[in-house]
Amino acid sequence: TPLSRIQMACDLLRRVDTKNHHQLLNDIDDYIEDISALTTDILQLSKLASQQDSKELFPLQTVSLKAFCRCRLNMAVNSQTKLNIDQQVVNDAIILQPSFAKLVVDNLIKNADRYGNGLIEVTLSEFDACWKINVEDNGQGIPAGKREEIFYAFARLDQSRNLNGGGFGLGLTIANRAAKNLGWTLSVDGSHLGGTRLSIFIPKNDQRKGTH
Repeated sequence: TPLSRIQMACDLLRRVDTKNHHQLLNDIDDYIEDISALTTDILQLSKLASQQDSKELFPLQTVSLKAFCRCRLNMAVNSQTKLNIDQQVVNDAIILQPSFAKLVVDNLIKNADRYGNGLIEVTLSEFDACWKINVEDNGQGIPAGKREEIFYAFARLDQSRNLNGGGFGLGLTIANRAAKNLGWTLSVDGSHLGGTRLSIFIPKNDQRKGTH
């Protein structure tokens, strides 16, 4: 944990024979940033849980799913991104709460960016009853028996993911909680890119009323 790392670094700094003081101080700064990020994620998850039945606090907006997916691609900072829009997508106007929707899509893209090997594909499809957004990466993937665990808080599947990925396993938990608040569903599968495919199912029911 970041706290134990800070304690270890401080213990090393107290030793008279320690030479890399500057690096240890930099490490402590990094660990403090980790704690800040973790605290932010925990607070975000807590707010999502408490806001499940408080949708009136968040104004609904009508947005284009095509435009929404396109503008979220910049969440990937270490990967090349590609947006695929199926020819079947004709009506992509949807009524939603943008803050929740961003938490879902952004965390899926960040996860692909963290655990992939530099390539992310986002695909928007339309069906009679729903829209579907796939976020796929070219990483090592996740064994079938472990896939549902990625939505658990603090899940870290290091044996099947990039060991240098970092993070604390809350991003997909936040995405899943925000998806439930919207009435959306998340699923995980293997990708044709060789890594993981995370899918968002967005029902079309009651779109005129703005309910999910």
